[in-house]
Amino acid sequence: MHPAARLATFIVVAVFTPQLSCAALAGFCLCLLCLLAASGCVRAYGKLLWHSKYVLLALSLAHVLSGAFDSAALRSWLHSTLYLLALLAALLLLVLSLPRDRLLSGLVTLLRPLGAFKLPIQSFCVRTMLTLEYAAALRGQPWRELLAQVTQPANPASSAGTEVEVIEVLTPPWRWVDRAVPVAVGGLLAGCKYMLN
Repeated sequence: MHPAARLATFIVVAVFTPQLSCAALAGFCLCLLCLLAASGCVRAYGKLLWHSKYVLLALSLAHVLSGAFDSAALRSWLHSTLYLLALLAALLLLVLSLPRDRLLSGLVTLLRPLGAFKLPIQSFCVRTMLTLEYAAALRGQPWRELLAQVTQPANPASSAGTEVEVIEVLTPPWRWVDRAVPVAVGGLLAGCKYMLN
């Protein structure tokens, strides 16, 4: 599947999934868990849930502090929790499993229509990916010292003779099947909403 189709499908899932009922959302989570098991991503999903533990804790704490313990409040809390679980599973399946070069080409392809407004789409996507990669490489290091080094004025003599690396973004062809996948997923979720709600 084209990386842009994966990103568009994830956006469709994020938009349509909250409209499902609790029963439909639980079934959707079960389907996503089966896909995770089939692709061998169950351990990675457990790590992602562990990193998101504070969000899950905040949902539970907000429910407890609201003081409402009737069936409607419990259903709302269950719906929010299932939505977060489904969103994390879809994120892992569709986005986080992509290599960075394919993720970059997907971003460029998906945002290409905005280039009609003279926006520098390709340079924006490349800078975003480089920033994320740099932040991941510096994780756990003392950020105050690094920030002080970055904010110091640059020495023109030190930058003389340095080579500039040109980054080329290769985008695979955008086929009709790739366009049909997000539409089909959106239609399926919308159909589940009207059939099961």
